[in-house]
Amino acid sequence: MNIFDYLEKNKNKTFRKLHFNEADALIFSALAYFSYEAIKTPITYIGLLTKKEMDQLTINTTKAVENFKLISTMKNSKRYRKVLITLRDEKFSKEIGTQFSAVCFRFGLRKVFIAYRGTDNTILGWKENLMMGYLKEVPAQTYALEFFNKCKKRFKHSKLYLAGHSKGGNLAEFAALKSELKDLKKIEVVYNFDGPGFIDEDLLNSDVYKSLSEKNKLIKVIPEDSVVGKILNNEPCRMIKSNDINFEQHNLFNWQIDVETGKFINGETQLSFSKMFESIFNEWYYKVDKETVKDIIDCLIAVLKIDVSTKLSDLVLSIPTLIIRFLKLKVEGKGKKKKVRKELIRLYLLINKYNKNEKSKQDIILNDEEQ
Repeated sequence: MNIFDYLEKNKNKTFRKLHFNEADALIFSALAYFSYEAIKTPITYIGLLTKKEMDQLTINTTKAVENFKLISTMKNSKRYRKVLITLRDEKFSKEIGTQFSAVCFRFGLRKVFIAYRGTDNTILGWKENLMMGYLKEVPAQTYALEFFNKCKKRFKHSKLYLAGHSKGGNLAEFAALKSELKDLKKIEVVYNFDGPGFIDEDLLNSDVYKSLSEKNKLIKVIPEDSVVGKILNNEPCRMIKSNDINFEQHNLFNWQIDVETGKFINGETQLSFSKMFESIFNEWYYKVDKETVKDIIDCLIAVLKIDVSTKLSDLVLSIPTLIIRFLKLKVEGKGKKKKVRKELIRLYLLINKYNKNEKSKQDIILNDEEQ
């Protein structure tokens, strides 16, 4: 069961009859990927969207078919048709690699949901994600806090819900953690749906983080085979089940939901692909100084410009080939070049080691099955 099954089951139940839940938060987070510049009216109810507007909202999104199905079902539902699309903001810069978008929804009685957009699955949208590997604060995070403050000021007497998927989850959490202690009583809950963590350890040691965590208002959700959610992750996560495997578990439309309660189906254990990625990343990344990480990421971006249509999933699965491309790049400065080469070779050897270990495990399983 996924969010479409949940929608079909509960589309005619108001928020009074079935209270806001995890499935609703995931649905609003999915809406953050839409192209809201297509709507001429700055404020409108979901139920008043026309067929043309719904087409324009979804046609350029990565999951266009699923997104159109989602918004059209919401438009005709008793539960969502009176949800008001209010504030929204979007910033994009190829020069500094910034991609930011957020939208604010009003629902129920004095309740406001702030949804932050993640990146799509193409390399062009991942430059800023890579920058998170060496910067404590990237431009999108700054914009995320600004948008939160704007919504907080606009809806002074409303409860605030913050969430996002992928990078959007990171932005939602960042905005909440950078807010003032006096604002926490307005925050109802913050969801980071399979988004990366932070290199700034002060964020997770702050009074704001402790307060939100103690009150169970800060929730990070990852699927069993999570990759993105395991990047820079230093906080507790709730593991859930997905209907797919490997990278496709990152797709929020595949997440399993109890349609009666709107809660995620709890996962059982971290799966092998996620374990391998996390082990390689942690063993490599935390032994490299941040300046070298920056140099390597600059090289990565240079390589990615060769083929911007490459999908992230394809990229990670062919990292050894990518590293060989890296080593052919001209890196300015002898010392810098030596460091970059050393760390890339170490990463290459780590990947090979874990691949061999994984293959050995699979061979053992196959031999056991044959016997």
